[in-house]
Amino acid sequence: MPSARLTFLSALVLAGAVSAFAAGPAQAAAPPPGAWGLDRVDQEEPPLDGVYAPPNGAPDVTVYVIGEGVSTAHEEFGGRASVGVSLVSGACTESSTGTAGVIGGEAYGVAKDVTLASVRVSGCAGVPARTVEGVEWVTAWGECVDLYAPGAQITAAAPGGSQATGTVASASAAAGHTAGVAAMYLQTSPGATPAQVGAALVEGAVATWSEPHPGSPDGLLNTGFLPGSPEGDFAVAIDGPAEVTIHAGESFTLPVTTSPVSGDPQRLTLMPPRPFGGGTTNVTPSELAVGESAVLTVTTPPDAFPGTREMRVSGRGTRDGIVRVATIVLTVLPVDGVCVVEGAPSALADPGVTDLAVTVDGCLRAPNGRWVLRVTDRSAGDAGSLTGWRLGL
Repeated sequence: MPSARLTFLSALVLAGAVSAFAAGPAQAAAPPPGAWGLDRVDQEEPPLDGVYAPPNGAPDVTVYVIGEGVSTAHEEFGGRASVGVSLVSGACTESSTGTAGVIGGEAYGVAKDVTLASVRVSGCAGVPARTVEGVEWVTAWGECVDLYAPGAQITAAAPGGSQATGTVASASAAAGHTAGVAAMYLQTSPGATPAQVGAALVEGAVATWSEPHPGSPDGLLNTGFLPGSPEGDFAVAIDGPAEVTIHAGESFTLPVTTSPVSGDPQRLTLMPPRPFGGGTTNVTPSELAVGESAVLTVTTPPDAFPGTREMRVSGRGTRDGIVRVATIVLTVLPVDGVCVVEGAPSALADPGVTDLAVTVDGCLRAPNGRWVLRVTDRSAGDAGSLTGWRLGL
């Protein structure tokens, strides 16, 4: 069979598809204690519902775990783990067991039927690492996936016994979640190239529950994009324009429709988008049956900073946990009399300036209206104050 392999987050976890067979959805179940990452990656946003519902178990995909070795006899792997190659030997730790457990452990894993191959390149006392040779043994690897994945306080299989568990290091847990989702994607798209798999994971990511770090993408690993034929599949749509433009302080409403795609219709929980700039969002009703409609209401505060953002309404099946998403693009413009001035006037560098006039032309919708002054100090290591301001037209 043709194969495809992919690297995630570092050159330590690779996945290869070995069959074109597409399995049906795996059974939804409550994750065990400490495996909150499973619950997080299969739904759009918190609060978590205590259920992990993978679309498949990736039974025809092999994941190559390159690192310090895997305890292949661990009960979590159920005979699905084996040694691909060991390039170092001696007193070794098998510390990649945790990563493998997050990828494909029976209880703690993302892809619960995947085949795991250990490629030991380090972790043995006094023996130099041979990571590059390990990657070459697997033969191919692709671009790193640029998204967030659960990594803090994740429990999975651990070395030290066939039933041992422990907390997985953050980067290893994030890599494990990502590789597990990629394995499930390869199960249904075995001919996908590394670039295609990476692009699919990034495109399928959902907005994080908090503001991302500067320069980082607002994308969190999610399984909702994965293809499959789950029982009771459905679609969610926001009826209206694909792009909505309003001014700060304004609101809008749009109908949200749901429709059956396959199987027996089920009931849904609709989750609203993240609010824009301290405003509010809600979907009413939030609980409904497939085929029924709801109303999305988005309100922005008068002092919302102008900008553009994607707004997502997600529907989650209450029976099998699958998630479907509808999006619109929201642009918020300034209110009457608000002008956004980027950069500081050079006169502000003079500490003796007590009265500074700033002229801005062409950005007002109307000279009469509500005016807002917002000052942002973008200079580090200095101090100052604004004692008052006045407006001249």
